[in-house]
Amino acid sequence: MEYFTVIKSRQNARYKALLKTLSGKLPAGVLVLEGKRLVMDALNSDITPELLVFADDPAGLKMHAELKDVASESLVLAEDLFKRLSDTVTPQGVLMLAAKEERDEDALLHAPAGATLILDGLSDPGNVGTLTRSAEAFGFDHIIYRSDGVSPLSRKAVRASMGSILRQQVFRVHNVAAVVDRWTRESTPVYALDMDGRPLHELERTDGGFALIVGNEAQGISEAVRKTKVIPLSIPMEGRVESLNAAVAGAIAMYELGGKRCR
Repeated sequence: MEYFTVIKSRQNARYKALLKTLSGKLPAGVLVLEGKRLVMDALNSDITPELLVFADDPAGLKMHAELKDVASESLVLAEDLFKRLSDTVTPQGVLMLAAKEERDEDALLHAPAGATLILDGLSDPGNVGTLTRSAEAFGFDHIIYRSDGVSPLSRKAVRASMGSILRQQVFRVHNVAAVVDRWTRESTPVYALDMDGRPLHELERTDGGFALIVGNEAQGISEAVRKTKVIPLSIPMEGRVESLNAAVAGAIAMYELGGKRCR
C-alpha cells in the first residue's frame, strides 16, 4: 500500500507559501496549469513541471498515482485546501507549476521565419487565449505581447488557449512600435487590424515571413504603431455592426493571411 502525507491545515507553511504565490502576480514565464487535459498537454509538449499539486479526492488521487514522480515536488491537499488554489468552477484534482521561456526584445532584432502574431496591449485574457489558439491553428508560431497587456502565459489566458500557447514561442516587449519599425525597414510585411484599413480580401496570398498586429479591445492599435509603416487591414462587414470582437477579428485575419497555407 502506498503512503503519502495529506496536507489538511491552512496553517501548513508549504501550503501558505503556495497560496501566496498563486494569489499574487506570478513572475514572467511561470505557468500555472489546472486540470488533467492541460497538465497532460504540457507534459506531452516537453514542459517540465516544477510542482504538481493533487486533491485528496478520487480524481486527484488517480492522477497522483500516475504522475507523482514526474515533478521534483508533489503535494496532496485536502479538498477544501485545493479548492482555494483552484481557478475553475469545478476543480479537476490536479494543478501544475512549470516554467516556459519568455524571450525579450533582444531576440527580435530580426523577424522570425514564418508568421508572427503581435498583441498590442490586449486586456482580456479570454481574448488573448482564443487568439493564441487560433494562431496555432493557422500557422502562427510566434506570439509577441506588449508588457503592459495580458500575458499569453497568464493563468486564464493559458486555459482559454486550451494549451496552444505551450507549443508556441512567446516574446515580451515594451515597445511594439520599435519592433515593427525595425522589421519594416527589413521589408518584412507587418499588417494591423484597423477599421480604416485596406479590405483584407484584397491582399494576395502571403508566402514569406510576416506579422499581424491585433490591438486593444477598446482602442485598437496604439498610436505609436500607427505612426510606423504598418499596413492597416480591415474586415468588410454588412449591417449595423461597427466592429468585431478582437479575438474573432484576429482569427479571421490569421486565416486569410496564413491559414490558407494549411490547405
